[in-house]
Amino acid sequence: MKILICTGIYPPDIGGPATYSNLIREELAKRGHEVSILTYGDKITNDELRITNIGRKRSLPVRYFLYFLKVLRLGKNADIIYAQDPVSVGLPTALANIFLKKPLVLKIVGDYAWEQAQQLKAYSLKLTALDGFYPFNKKHSFKIKLLQKIQTWVANQADKIITPSFYLKNILICGWGIADEKIKVIYNSFDIFSSVVPTSSYVIPAPLLNGINSGEIQPIPFKILSVGRLVPWKGFNTLIETMKNALDAELDIVGDGPELNNLKLRMTNDELKNKIKLLGKLSHNEVVQKMCSSDLFILNSNYEGLSHVILEAMACGLPVAVSRAGGNTELVGENEERGYLFDYNNKEQIKEKINYIISHPEEAAERAKKARDFVANFSKDKMIAKLERELDEDLK
Repeated sequence: MKILICTGIYPPDIGGPATYSNLIREELAKRGHEVSILTYGDKITNDELRITNIGRKRSLPVRYFLYFLKVLRLGKNADIIYAQDPVSVGLPTALANIFLKKPLVLKIVGDYAWEQAQQLKAYSLKLTALDGFYPFNKKHSFKIKLLQKIQTWVANQADKIITPSFYLKNILICGWGIADEKIKVIYNSFDIFSSVVPTSSYVIPAPLLNGINSGEIQPIPFKILSVGRLVPWKGFNTLIETMKNALDAELDIVGDGPELNNLKLRMTNDELKNKIKLLGKLSHNEVVQKMCSSDLFILNSNYEGLSHVILEAMACGLPVAVSRAGGNTELVGENEERGYLFDYNNKEQIKEKINYIISHPEEAAERAKKARDFVANFSKDKMIAKLERELDEDLK
């Protein structure tokens, strides 16, 4: 197959779509396919690797138009086009494909209209969960209505849609009105076992192990880690407020985003500053190392398709406590077999879960072990094999 992958970001950019696009380029090429990449970015064009970029310094309409033209040019020689989102690359790609008439596969990992709605000040539906965003019949702003129409139109233009979770598939069916049979679930993969955590045996984090061996509660401080983009629906404000309640724990927050200054303002006293650190953006390797040296990963998010960062924490053998949002329950289990669940932004539940985990290290370690075994379902080989089958099916 000759495959054109249309993505918004690509290494050296960091982020899920960049990592995913690079992974499938490398793995599909190993399987004998000819893979080309089209992306936004500066100074990353590589003719040998068939990577073409559109610079980001131009205005948005110009970038979209140039992307459209590049899809027309590169798509002529492709057997199939695989777009990585329904708006920034999906729109110009779908428009170009009206002329190309190639099989078009679309990956959807979130709802862009909902995400943008959460960032509008004084928005009437601010912090409404994605499940409550549909049916789409409220008085949304023109921008949100337009984005919703764009992503739905692009989804309808695609021959097949791939999502990383059954939760997102349900949103597309019930919210976007996409036909069930058009949507395929392929779990994302990652490969951090070989370089960070031994595959042959489960490794209990050292502070948990010390607590188990001594028969005592883990030593103070208990190290909590949270990772994510600093946006309102990630609930970092609530985590910071929870830490004020004299928990014998420290919290490290990794990430950057528009909420950074607001979070800094929350930490106005020295006591809180000693308990919470805003570490900013770290490299992927640095994040993994933080996971391996922490006692608990926590994510208080109002929405997740299928969180890559939760999977990585599980792969590192780190106990996880996450909100009952989106695909989080799909990962942890309805009965909390592989971690702990709490209601989004519920400070009392978050505090209770943290205290319970501190007091029950053996149980936390056992659930972490089950979680790490579960992560084997997200192997790179399984993901690539299933993706290859789905792409090949569209050519028949």
